[in-house]
Amino acid sequence: MESRGDRELPKMVISVSNSSINSSSVNREDIRNTTLTLMNLDIDGNEKGRRTSLRKKKQLVRIPIFTCFTIFFCYITFGSVVFSSWESWNFVDGYYFCFVSLVTIGCADLVPGNTFDDDSGQEDGTVQVKLILCFLYVLLGMALMAMCFHLTQERVFLYATRVGKLLHLL
Repeated sequence: MESRGDRELPKMVISVSNSSINSSSVNREDIRNTTLTLMNLDIDGNEKGRRTSLRKKKQLVRIPIFTCFTIFFCYITFGSVVFSSWESWNFVDGYYFCFVSLVTIGCADLVPGNTFDDDSGQEDGTVQVKLILCFLYVLLGMALMAMCFHLTQERVFLYATRVGKLLHLL
């Protein structure tokens, strides 16, 4: 017997020719036990079931597509309210800016900070803080967008797989 890790593995040479097994001092029960043992091992000699049982099973959290779209819609609406009040834009312009910025289209027809002129009466520090907050809003929003798109993609893939199995395509 050859030792691998903490268990003993059977070492046996069996040659098969013309559907007969040629081996000295091996009976059929030993061959059947060895075959069953080999079927439960992978290439490295590790037990197949043992490796998966030691891993912690991942629990999938399924988020509905509606929830993803609602989170994204609320985030854009919040940003549009903030930018429309900061930049003296109307709500639609603020919403357009937030949507275009977060889906990385970025047309640059509306840019925050253009209304901050020297005669606007705002201090220079306030302008800088607002631009930094704008940057953080867009950065966080892109991460939120990527997460929502990924979760939506997983749900659509799950639904497509179920439909494919129902139609016996998969």
